[in-house]
Amino acid sequence: MTDHICPSCGKKAHDFTKEEPMECVPPYDVLVFGEHVFNQEYRKALFNQFPTYTTEEVVGSYLGYNPHFPSQRAWLEAQENNKLLNGRISECCGAPVDWDEDPEDPFCTNCLSECDYLEVEI
Repeated sequence: MTDHICPSCGKKAHDFTKEEPMECVPPYDVLVFGEHVFNQEYRKALFNQFPTYTTEEVVGSYLGYNPHFPSQRAWLEAQENNKLLNGRISECCGAPVDWDEDPEDPFCTNCLSECDYLEVEI
């Protein structure tokens, strides 16, 4: 570990594999938080949506405690299911957009509200 400084707390940079400084904002490329190993694409999607999340919020999201972003497990399942849902994901959280009965009125399968959607490569 180098002697970098944590931009959140001003102390020596943290080794997130050994500690979970809950109030600090971890760099986007950190994929291991204690016993929790993040999928790189999930971590990137979470960071892109919420770049100022603290370690507590990042790990809470991973575990499924975030009402605004799915757990890693749900997100990975959604990415697989997205292949069946015409390559459209919710702009709010990255969950697949379901067409229900009206393709002009899509809704997010995560937050169950009408969301703008993004086209993604399948």
